[in-house]
Amino acid sequence: MNHNQSIRRWLTPMITIILFGSVIGVTFFFLGFQGTLLSILFILCFVPVIVSLQRGSFDLLEPIIVYTAFMLMFAIAIFDRVYLQDPFLRYSEVVSTDFSTAFLLITTLYVIFFALVLVGYYIDISRFIAIPQIYPTNVQHNSNILRKMGYLYMFLGSVFYLVLVSSALGGNLFLLFTSTRPRSSIFAGSYHLQLGAQLLHLGYTVWFVSILADNKKPKIRHLVPVGPIVVAFFLLGGRGSALGIIVNFIVLIYYSTIYGLLDIKTSGLTFVQDKFHQWVKTLTIPIAGAVIAVTVLLTGSLRRNRTITEAIVNMDLVRLLTAGIHNDTLDSLIATLEVVPEQFGFYWGTFVFRVPLNWIPRSIWSEKPVLTVGSKFRRVILPNQSGGRPPGEIGRFYVDLGYPGIVIGALVTGLVLRYLYELLRKNGHSPMFLFIYSTSLFLISMNGLTNNVLWNSMSSMILLLPIIFLDGIYWK
Repeated sequence: MNHNQSIRRWLTPMITIILFGSVIGVTFFFLGFQGTLLSILFILCFVPVIVSLQRGSFDLLEPIIVYTAFMLMFAIAIFDRVYLQDPFLRYSEVVSTDFSTAFLLITTLYVIFFALVLVGYYIDISRFIAIPQIYPTNVQHNSNILRKMGYLYMFLGSVFYLVLVSSALGGNLFLLFTSTRPRSSIFAGSYHLQLGAQLLHLGYTVWFVSILADNKKPKIRHLVPVGPIVVAFFLLGGRGSALGIIVNFIVLIYYSTIYGLLDIKTSGLTFVQDKFHQWVKTLTIPIAGAVIAVTVLLTGSLRRNRTITEAIVNMDLVRLLTAGIHNDTLDSLIATLEVVPEQFGFYWGTFVFRVPLNWIPRSIWSEKPVLTVGSKFRRVILPNQSGGRPPGEIGRFYVDLGYPGIVIGALVTGLVLRYLYELLRKNGHSPMFLFIYSTSLFLISMNGLTNNVLWNSMSSMILLLPIIFLDGIYWK
């Protein structure tokens, strides 16, 4: 390395540090400590995009970029609460600190947490852990087996769905939109039916994967059933499930027809392949995301307000930008930091062991411990109400191990996201792996490593085991 190269090597990071320090200094002078912290959080949200662009192969659905999109929502929500709304704390009866101190604390936690997630993600994990190649490079899935299993799953899922509607909803598909009863009460004792109903959309996705396994690009008619299936699960009150189904197909289509991980040869959805059109195609995903966010927010308001007019009136720009991630999680986190460990103690890393216990029905074990921190918090603080009050992944890690748990949890989250991406790099040539990958990507990127995410991921994998097993037997 010559002298000029050595100077350039050190000059870029020095200039970056000077510029970053100058921005932070000016921000602190005008906005104080709270504004500075929030500015740092916003800046951190642009780091993954910059790194991906500098790498030369921008991947819109890279795990850290998807994760950052949801972190940006929290940054916007904090900004809104601090600067645009009247200061209030939802659980002021259990929170002893004032509004400014409480939000200064959680802003600090979000900055530290996300910074450590980035540190964990950008560690070259392949130096320490062997990344397995689950599917050989020349793997040829037996599309006929996948297609048949898809049909079988769709049939079984339809049966479970109809029985669920008949038993829990009394045959009224719109019960959740006309009843004031909480969803948890309506579906009490029906979780096995809800789980079985998942076979419907899993089967359809496996059928869709069989098309990709034939090296065919999907046609528009292949995507038509997505609409009715999404609506079917939305009517069960599962906005998250409906959104997950859409995201699964976005991931499959993106990596097969836009990013080009799969070797697709025959005709179907044909796109122009130059770089400009590649960017145009990629931009359709955030546009679709914006449409989905509006739909999620509007339908959520319909459940609470009952009329379209009230739902539209209650929509504002911040709620649109955060898809409704606005107050609940932030307030629940503040309250959780206050009441733990005084009102219920730390779990010292054992809370995660509750995940497999969720397979045991309460009809068999009536005293089964609750699965999530939000459910535990609600039972302790709001015993006369229903549902959960999730404090997000920061609250989840805090309940396990206090502030050290938040640090460890952030690093582990970053490492897990990076491990997922390394797996994709080695196995992305397999449409079956893309399906397995997509089910985990959305859940972890949206909610982090919470118990709900671990439970839903484990449930999906268990339901898919027969297909994964048969697919492995009949590789060509």
